[in-house]
Amino acid sequence: NIFTGLSPNNYIVTVRDINGCTATFPVTVTLNNTLTVNGGNNATICEGTKTTLTASSNGTSFSWTPVTGLSNPAILNPDASPVNTTTYILTASDGVCTGTSTVTIFVNPAPVANAGRDTGICFGKDMQLIGTGGVSYLWTPSTYLSNPSVYNPIVVNPAVGILTYSLSVVGANGCSSVRDDAVILTVSPPPNLFAGNDTTIAINQPLQLYGVDINNTGFNNYTWSPTYGLNNPFIVNPVAVLNSDITYTLTAQNANGCTGIDDIKITVFEGPEIYVPNAFTPNGD
Repeated sequence: NIFTGLSPNNYIVTVRDINGCTATFPVTVTLNNTLTVNGGNNATICEGTKTTLTASSNGTSFSWTPVTGLSNPAILNPDASPVNTTTYILTASDGVCTGTSTVTIFVNPAPVANAGRDTGICFGKDMQLIGTGGVSYLWTPSTYLSNPSVYNPIVVNPAVGILTYSLSVVGANGCSSVRDDAVILTVSPPPNLFAGNDTTIAINQPLQLYGVDINNTGFNNYTWSPTYGLNNPFIVNPVAVLNSDITYTLTAQNANGCTGIDDIKITVFEGPEIYVPNAFTPNGD
């Protein structure tokens, strides 16, 4: 069979037999293309959310490009969650017939929550949180908070320990933050500083002083006053050499500004007369 095109849809068929005889007759090929493709309505979403594409078609197979952000690019109505504004192209097929259509998904950016810097406070103190990044705010959990729905709630008299607060925000465009931000609040135990028991020493004999952090507040800054007789008044364990009675006051602070204060009275005797103390400790300290 030899097909000779006369026009896009009209053909001449030539038939030859074994003896070389030929016959011709016209053939008209009618293309019945009824394929419809509609990418659907454009849509606007917030970053981090999704929408279902509303495409319609009577095709039998489908392909979306680009595939980024699509739940399944080979179905007619996939979910779309692009990070940025994206125009998708739908190609639908039915046999040899194909058609295309487009749809644009506009993406509004999500706000970025900022819960502030990690910090610490002393037990018995209040602390104000400061959040930024949105026009409405939500802190979780609400434990100890004066109002979890404002940008600057007060943490009222929190218990000793480590507290973590998460912040989510909503921006002016109505979009919510994709990720929460967190702030860690460390509440130090009540400061309890011990400078030592009052004691008596011989004149000009060294006495080792030592401050004790009773509640493990984390003191890291020590000051003994007055400085008389001390080899270093700014350490936890200075050595005192005295020739007269004195009372030392020890002040200590931790990184959160929690302050402890205690004092120790030291009585000095000259000798060599016998000195009889008016008290003793069973363990000889």
